[in-house]
Amino acid sequence: MSAAASVDIREVVFVNEQAKDAYESMPEEVRQAADARTSAIQNHQRLPRNQRQGLSGKLAGIDEVRILFDDNTYRVYYLTQFKAAIYILDAGVKKSPHDGEIPKPQIDRLVERRRRQ
Repeated sequence: MSAAASVDIREVVFVNEQAKDAYESMPEEVRQAADARTSAIQNHQRLPRNQRQGLSGKLAGIDEVRILFDDNTYRVYYLTQFKAAIYILDAGVKKSPHDGEIPKPQIDRLVERRRRQ
């Protein structure tokens, strides 16, 4: 995901075609920001708390990266605990029904995709 001159420590893997399509369908500016954050995660660099947060409860082990763009918040969900790779589970605009709460269908999808790894 990063520039050709750098060496990424971990490979980026999409868990399935839907995750890849969701990531690639985000606006170009959002994808560039997501690529930069992904490169930082690949290389074990810290991101500010307002950009990256570990989830808890049923979603423990999943990291959420947020990108603000055009009055929307785009989110990319990763599994980062593996040494050789990080897995992108899902991406896109995520509208929260209640104060930042992740909608139940999204939770179920993330839990299922995490289980497959």
